[in-house]
Amino acid sequence: MDRKTPKTTHNIRNAFETGTANERRALEKSQNAKTKSFEQSTRFTAVLEMLEHGDCIHKTILKMLSWKAENCKTMQSLRCMDGRPHQ
Repeated sequence: MDRKTPKTTHNIRNAFETGTANERRALEKSQNAKTKSFEQSTRFTAVLEMLEHGDCIHKTILKMLSWKAENCKTMQSLRCMDGRPHQ
């Protein structure tokens, strides 16, 4: 039996129910990666929207985000409205 990459929700569910353990793990990893990527882009968009409204990002907000802002070049280049670099 030739197993191809599932294209529809029905096929994904069917592959998950009938696939081998390795296929199920691969499918779970793929779905988790897609979800994580979406969540991170959503958080980043929310941060950019806050900046557009002139809000300063403080440490407490950065701690709530799952990615580390100090490793993000975009965040390093941002400054508060009074000219201080973000901490």
